[in-house]
Amino acid sequence: MTKLNPHWLYSARVDLRDMSKADLGLPEGISHVIVLGHEMDQDLVRTYTSALGWAATGREYSHEAAIVTQIAAYIRNLGYQAVASMNDTGLVMPMALQAGLSEYAHNQLAIAPEFGPRLRFSKIFKNMPLKLGAPKRLSVAKFCDICTKCADACLVKALPFGPSTVGGGTSSIQAVKKWTSDAEKCFSFSAKLSSWWEQCCVCFFRKLLYLNHLTIKDYIMSLRPNLETRQATPAIEGAGVKLHRAFGFQDPSEMDPFLLFDDFRNELSEDFEKGFPWHPHRGIETITYVLTGTVEHGDSLGNKGTLGAGDVQWMTAGRGIMHQEMPKGNQNGQMHGFQLWGNLPGSLKMTTPRYQDVTGTEIPEIIDDDGTRVKVIVGKFWGKKGPVDGIAADPQYLDIYVPPGVQKNFKIDTYRRAFAYVFDGAAAFADASTPTGVLLEKEVAGQELNIRDLSGNRTLVRFGTGNEVCLQAGAEGVRFLLISGAPIDEPVAWHGPIVMNTHEELAQAFSELRNGTFIKPSH
Repeated sequence: MTKLNPHWLYSARVDLRDMSKADLGLPEGISHVIVLGHEMDQDLVRTYTSALGWAATGREYSHEAAIVTQIAAYIRNLGYQAVASMNDTGLVMPMALQAGLSEYAHNQLAIAPEFGPRLRFSKIFKNMPLKLGAPKRLSVAKFCDICTKCADACLVKALPFGPSTVGGGTSSIQAVKKWTSDAEKCFSFSAKLSSWWEQCCVCFFRKLLYLNHLTIKDYIMSLRPNLETRQATPAIEGAGVKLHRAFGFQDPSEMDPFLLFDDFRNELSEDFEKGFPWHPHRGIETITYVLTGTVEHGDSLGNKGTLGAGDVQWMTAGRGIMHQEMPKGNQNGQMHGFQLWGNLPGSLKMTTPRYQDVTGTEIPEIIDDDGTRVKVIVGKFWGKKGPVDGIAADPQYLDIYVPPGVQKNFKIDTYRRAFAYVFDGAAAFADASTPTGVLLEKEVAGQELNIRDLSGNRTLVRFGTGNEVCLQAGAEGVRFLLISGAPIDEPVAWHGPIVMNTHEELAQAFSELRNGTFIKPSH
């Protein structure tokens, strides 16, 4: 689903009876478009440029015509306007890209995550309200920016070289940044051959996907782009605890389903000993992970306990809880731990509060042949399952150590929001096979220089879409948390320790705090 962009509509249609221009015939009030992808048979398509390959195209033309007209009729029967369309009325490929069905490739094809380039597109213009899709970054464009395989193979040089640009030819749309082919050269050559040339099928995305039965999700979506690298910033919370905040209290959609991540690490007891006295929470879950020292906790439900080094606590605040967390240093007065806030969906905001305390001995650790160590705190990884479960954001929470100089890829579910937090050593995170580090301004020998640096202590790395994170450890190795979760995609009304969906719900929560009804009785 996508909004109707009038730029993609043809100025007129052709009346085939006399080749005159005619009105498009779209009724008033059409505001949106349903874009449908119709999968062509993989076994047939893999035979291009044979007659069987063309049969796959012809067969899907028939399928999509039947499907799109039936769906449009169904929508009209519901009382809405709906106009079925295939290649007529407007350009369907930009609508498919806008709706998030695919990404545009150098070879002029639309590449979809599940089907590669095997989709034909149709569309339905309608005024029926439906949830909209959004463009997806599948790494196709990133790959096509540097690959020239299709352009090299094109005998008539109809395909451009280099990155996409704003341009347009005689038969191409103008003023749009894309790879624009010389359609006149292409069709003229094809007409002489009475077929497409075999070299038109050399593309990486066509050959591997068809012949080896791989999905685009398995290949092009593998390496997650590094969207942002930033340092955690100093903050003071509770009764004066000094900590570093990697993110929190900014745009909640940026890290959805996660709201806040704090690194509380101190060498001096006076920087943390006053702790986090009694305070409320509603509408969230917190995961506390202790590396050094202990944290004594208690709540308004009568729960209390102590988290030691390596221990984890998961708390669902739900409809409301009052609790306190009092850190204590180790024998040297040192304290180190993390706290992550996960949002709760609206349906669980007022659920019953609960706790889960897990000792470090319960957390499985996997050691790979190269010395990489992974503690699985939440979720599944490398055949092991973490002991903490039942969290609404369905996160994966890993504590990872990679030895010096080792390059490593870690799998993550493609559409989860993901970040890494480096807290010891350093590494170069990248979306390429040879990580180059992060461009930073540093002072060297008294001069400010821009140099490539590794992501080091207290560094947050935020990733884009993909199912692998690639890194190379620095000279001392690297230890970091790799955390991902499924976005909740709901409105967020947030003030302090209370997170709801609407401002009215937020105001109600603070009103209950003032009048003493915030803590609900157990049923």
